[in-house]
Amino acid sequence: MWENWVMSQFTDSLSDMAAAAAALPRDSVTLAALPEEELLAIPALFADITRQLEPSIAATAGEIARRSAYDLGYQGLAQKTGFRTPEKLVQHLTGSTNREATTLVRTGVIIHEAEVLTEAERSGEVSPELTRPWLAPVGRAVAAGILSIEAAEAIRLGLGAPTDDITADTLAGAAAQLVEAAAPSTDPVTGSVVAPVNADQLLDRARALRDELDEAGIADRERARYRARSFKRFRRPDGMTAYSLLADPENAATLDGIYDSLTSPRRGGPRMVDETATARDAAIESDPRSIEQLAFDGVLAILRIGADTDGKTAARTVLGARRPAVRVLVTGTALATRTGHGRIEGQSGPVSIDTVERIVCETGTIPVAFDDSGQCIDLGREQRLYSTRQRIGLAARDGGCRWPDCDRPPSWCEAHHINQWARDHGNTDLADGILLCRHHHMLLHNNHWRITRTSGSYQLVPPTSADPTRTPRPMPHKSGALDDLHQQQREREREHRATG
Repeated sequence: MWENWVMSQFTDSLSDMAAAAAALPRDSVTLAALPEEELLAIPALFADITRQLEPSIAATAGEIARRSAYDLGYQGLAQKTGFRTPEKLVQHLTGSTNREATTLVRTGVIIHEAEVLTEAERSGEVSPELTRPWLAPVGRAVAAGILSIEAAEAIRLGLGAPTDDITADTLAGAAAQLVEAAAPSTDPVTGSVVAPVNADQLLDRARALRDELDEAGIADRERARYRARSFKRFRRPDGMTAYSLLADPENAATLDGIYDSLTSPRRGGPRMVDETATARDAAIESDPRSIEQLAFDGVLAILRIGADTDGKTAARTVLGARRPAVRVLVTGTALATRTGHGRIEGQSGPVSIDTVERIVCETGTIPVAFDDSGQCIDLGREQRLYSTRQRIGLAARDGGCRWPDCDRPPSWCEAHHINQWARDHGNTDLADGILLCRHHHMLLHNNHWRITRTSGSYQLVPPTSADPTRTPRPMPHKSGALDDLHQQQREREREHRATG
């Protein structure tokens, strides 16, 4: 009973805070009327409020992570509710970016471990096994509202992990030193408040401090930076795709050389005396493209040259047998009449008929027929696995993994029989198939979710462990091409009704 009352008070307080925040003025007229002194004081006040809220937000994310621990398998909180990781669940609940959700979860775990370590020190018990005990000063500072989450992340990144030469206790001392530098202080001579260092400055200090402590470990950190190299893809709401390339210093030097070669003439680089090089520099200087566009087009040209797998063993070794390709989706009516637009598989936005025709000219066409309900015409039960042609149809119809909130494109997906081949004597028909990414395909089978179909509509039925009512959840397609086809059908129906 007491716990229920406390929880009610907790949620009521959060609701009151949300209402108070909603009542704050945010219009330009009110802000324009403020004196400069008051205007300049507001950001610091908001930052202080944020620091007081962040510990609770991060601790909540950490608790979600603990209830989603790896050893719980598909019964963990995140998996049970249909999400790949606790970070994905937190991102869904908060509407944040993947990076923000990951930082929240990581900081929440650090706060919890600081509490565990503090209790062990108080009771005199042997400290338990923790993932990052050297960050206990950071966790305590975040919990006290002294340190922001971004500042905590800067210390974590800059200090790194213990080694044989640098113990966890040594790093804990360094962390405490950095926390002190990040906290507001008072000048002993003037008595004025000294502003703390920001997160970027704190990261630089943490790295420098680690190098001072462990000069012999520079080679180890060099190897760690190499292992941290990555190439990531992010879909943006505006239809563009962002790629994040994280390079270690040595590989960055190679990339810098390519970038400089592509853009140097426009950036005032060294002048060339060779006639061919001089002519190329002059052409680049007069090119109407921006520096960023020049760099993009040049890098993409290099990648295309390298990805051309025709007869090239080295390229096949890297890319495998499957050649990178651009697949464009367009209705037969749009292509024949040169009206409307097409879609590029895996991309959210439409492309012009001119672009469709250019790609078709290079690659040809594969016709995919749909019936009136939006289903691809199927091939029956002669084979258990979906054929390449059928997978093209599934990709055109589904547009990617149809699990709610999943953004995996068709190339990441597997074809799932909603009526299982052996158990239900299901057909390898496109109507009975649906695209699911590997994670959600495994989650569906392991946690006993089901998919049902009514005409062309699919519903996801959760197990009782995720929803006692087993209320079906819609599984809308993500195919812009199918939307285009339906729109054309509606226009033809309107025209037919109009002409009688």
